[in-house]
Formats: sequence, C-alpha cells, structure tokens
Amino acid sequence: MLIDLHLHTTNSDGLESLENLTSRLSQSINNQKLILGVVDHHHLTIKKIVHYKNIELIPGMEISVNVNKEAYHLVAYSGKPQITPKMRNQLDAIINGYNERAKKILRQLKNAGYKLPDPIRNPKLPSPIYTYDIARQLGTLIKIKTEKETIKWAKENDNLLFVKEENFLPEISEAASLLHESNFKVFWAHPGSKNFSKSNLKTILNNIDGIEVFCPKNDLNKTAFFLDLANKQNLLVSGGSDYHGKGRGVSEPMFCLPETLYDKNMFLCRIGGKITYSP
Repeated sequence: MLIDLHLHTTNSDGLESLENLTSRLSQSINNQKLILGVVDHHHLTIKKIVHYKNIELIPGMEISVNVNKEAYHLVAYSGKPQITPKMRNQLDAIINGYNERAKKILRQLKNAGYKLPDPIRNPKLPSPIYTYDIARQLGTLIKIKTEKETIKWAKENDNLLFVKEENFLPEISEAASLLHESNFKVFWAHPGSKNFSKSNLKTILNNIDGIEVFCPKNDLNKTAFFLDLANKQNLLVSGGSDYHGKGRGVSEPMFCLPETLYDKNMFLCRIGGKITYSP
C-alpha cells in the first residue's frame, strides 16, 4: 500500500487534472494499492471516498489560516465531508480574498509596465486566480520559459508577484472549529517549511488533530522532531508530497507515509472519537 495524502490538481494550483493524475498513477504502479489524499486549496474536489482501479481517493482540502499575524496552512480530511453553511461562507471569503490579492498583483505588474492578457485563469476552473496562473502569463509575456524562473525574476524585480495574505485569512481557531463541524480531521501542513515561535506552536497544537510529519519539506531532524511532538501530544500522523505537478515543487507524488501509521490511524473520520498515535 502506497500512501500520499497531499496532492493538488487543476481545481486549485496543480498542473494535472484529477482524471489524468489517477489514470497515470494507476498505470505506473502495478499490483499495489494507492491511497491518495486530494487536498486542493479551499476547494473540495471529491465529496466522498472514491475507488478507481487500484486507487483509493480521500476527500480533503488545504486551507490558509492566520496564526498570530502569520500565514500557516492546514490540511483537512474526511471520509464523509459535510460542509456547513458557515464553512462554505468562510471558504468563499478566503477565495474572495485571494482574488482581491490577485487584482493587486496584476495592478503592480501593470504599473511596472507588464499588462497581462485576460483571462488569467481558465474560467471553467474553480476560483481563485493563483500566483502560478499569473506567473505563467507573465513568463509568456517576458519570454521566460519556466514558472520557477519567472517567480525568481519577479522576486528580483520589486517582488512583483507578492502581496501579504494575513489581512483576509481566518484565525486558526475559527477555521479549525468550522472544519470540525464539517466532519474533518485537521492537520498542520508541511510544518517544517517555516520557522515558528513557541507561541505560534502552542496556538497551532491547540487546534489540530494531527501533523503532516512525513513530507519532502521536513528533513530527517524535522521529521524526528514532529514525530516526537505528535507522540507527546497524542496527535495523528500524516504524510504527503505536496505535489502540484512537474516544475512546481516535487516532480512526482511521493509515497512517504509508512503504511503502519496509516493502519494505526485507520485513517480519517472512518472511526469516531479521539484517535491517538503511539509509535
């Protein structure tokens, strides 16, 4: 059993459609069961556990939140998600915030002499407009081949693709509460990707059910630290690649969550009550 619980599709800022991703992985992995967590940003791509050939798809979302005026990411999973009206309103507010942020970025680019063609993002895809969408159009305009090179160029030119997020993100306590009401388990996503204070750590731990211990952004020392932290705090353990497609981080999904830990978790909302992890 191969497990990657952090995958993105074209429904947010991934490069592959869910259909293409599942079909490709199913053909490339023979005689092994794949467990995949689909966690598009602020969008529930699948509404229930889906079985496709040798693949089992777990519904989920990745959500940006505010922790003491800093942006962090949560991933949330559910076997039977039930999005409440309050949760829907919060997701819409975040999406609107990102769309407004995109407008500010486009104004920055226009003021700097770079007017991008419209539409920036395929209107058939869910909102919002992502930085990757803008970077792709900008790269075409200034004749830079890859998004990575375009983003680097923008950082070196007045950080043209950056606008702060925390002005529209919900507090972690509010977001986690609404996710729990909607039948999700809440995890701290790629926790080793940024430094954090003791105050922020305490706030995060007070609102989550688990930690994404196993991921490419955690080196061995960070993995050991977060695994120990999960054990001490009686938290679930997750793992995933944060795959967005080739050229956006890792080049392929990575099946980094040990099968034994998935079995111990049984995993997300399939059983009720408090789930504890013990190594």
